[in-house]
Amino acid sequence: MPKNPDPTMELTTITGHTRKLDDWLTIFHLCAVVLPERPEAAEFDRLAHRTLHHFAQSDCRVAYIVIGSERGARRVLGSDADDFLCFIDPAGTFAEEVGITTVPALVHLRADTAFVDAAQGWDPVAWQRVADGLTKASHWTKLVYPMPGDPAPSPGWGVAVGRHV
Repeated sequence: MPKNPDPTMELTTITGHTRKLDDWLTIFHLCAVVLPERPEAAEFDRLAHRTLHHFAQSDCRVAYIVIGSERGARRVLGSDADDFLCFIDPAGTFAEEVGITTVPALVHLRADTAFVDAAQGWDPVAWQRVADGLTKASHWTKLVYPMPGDPAPSPGWGVAVGRHV
């Protein structure tokens, strides 16, 4: 069940900088793509990259959150691990805090860290709904899903068990 995360929850970047969630957001909404560190998740990197790149110049803080290790995140994201803000979350704490159980996921939090919306698995209709909310909240241009070259819709993987749903 989606819920507001603890604003004092700590998030650590792939380069080792740790801050509380509310310190990372301050005045910006969060647009986060949550991925597992499993190799199959690399299939979603292009989709995630397009999403984060689209909102990067808006009033959103964009980030990858990889459930796993730094090494796994780099394997899945390639150069995006350094080109975007990337958090590593070995225990899946972020997913648990916002109430998502399936990844990939697109998550929208307000600047005050309140949960707004999330899409779980790769469901273009659900991702469109979240993106439309981000567009409205940040007064930005519309992003359209799906696009040619996007992966086929997928239920994704369970966060707790790391297996395909």
